[in-house]
Amino acid sequence: MPVTSVPEIQLDPESTAAADPPAVGTEMRSLPLLPVRYRAHRSWQARARRWCGTGGAGRNPDRRGEGEHEHLDGGGHAAAPATGRTWLDDHAATTPRGARAGNRACSPGVRDDHGVAIDPELVRALHVVPEDRRGGAADPAAAHHLFQTSTIAALMDSRYDGDLTVGEVMAHGDLGLGTLEGLDGELIIVDGQALVGRTDRSLSPVDPATTTPFAVVTPFAPGPPVALDSLDHADLLARLDVLAPATVSAVRVEGTFRRLRLRSVPRQQKPYPPLEEVVKEQAEWDVADVDAVVVGFRFPSEAAGLEVPGWHLHAMARDHSTGGHVLAADIAAGCAWLDATDEVHVELPPGVEIFGADAAMRAGIENAETSPGND
Repeated sequence: MPVTSVPEIQLDPESTAAADPPAVGTEMRSLPLLPVRYRAHRSWQARARRWCGTGGAGRNPDRRGEGEHEHLDGGGHAAAPATGRTWLDDHAATTPRGARAGNRACSPGVRDDHGVAIDPELVRALHVVPEDRRGGAADPAAAHHLFQTSTIAALMDSRYDGDLTVGEVMAHGDLGLGTLEGLDGELIIVDGQALVGRTDRSLSPVDPATTTPFAVVTPFAPGPPVALDSLDHADLLARLDVLAPATVSAVRVEGTFRRLRLRSVPRQQKPYPPLEEVVKEQAEWDVADVDAVVVGFRFPSEAAGLEVPGWHLHAMARDHSTGGHVLAADIAAGCAWLDATDEVHVELPPGVEIFGADAAMRAGIENAETSPGND
């Protein structure tokens, strides 16, 4: 597939520099088949052992070549490679559908060779690569970046019909979030498995053939884990802001949460109502004292229209009892992993452009992400 990019903007390193990661410590176990050696600071090693010392959360940024993977057990020792397969291994659909008809209308702004318009404010904040599917599929392993289908602005504009399948999206990453065809619940992608949280508070696997109108994923390759201790939602986001080393960051948080405030929205029927109307009927619920995984992304304010500015988080209980969009997360103890990039690849359905948001749209996005609904 021919891929054309706008000029890459070099970020100011002083404005995006991360805090120094913890030094020394103990090696920690990775996910099955994903090699990693994390290092935890001794001062918080003991209290973070449960969350930072087991399970793992991604792959080593160094990424060894095939055949050089070293798997670690809970004590950081070499372990036999995992050989289990997931339901996704057998059913993932990674072949893109045929070329789509229709031309994209262009507006003032930066344009790629296919006429896709890109807001200049977004250009200054990110390296955005529109993906034209007419030439075939991009190589998912070609580079480390975020991959997104459609835009939050299109979702705000009631475009709830899926353009890609969940399997096609997941060919580009193993951690992510989004929604399903018809706005049918909250999509959560963890460890290469897709689940959906619905208004009945359930969490269930997603058929990879299901289409999605909006989703973002990344091949998660985090840095060292960071311990989290007794933080309410505002303090948790503030802590993640300090840790996030770049304009765009993916995050995974594991731990015991004193409270998770979750939401989901009901499946919509045509003619589709605006998202701001849909969230007035959203279901919200609290989950107390729960072991959970939270995943998501932070985008800069300039990305409003492309993505939700600030932190956009989805969560699932470790026992798969529930999951949804995060409205609040008060963590008792846990660990965070972050993965940074400044490159976003966006697959655009016909008629969808990449633009920043005006004040009205920014307010609408914020309302859709935080608006109280009905239990």
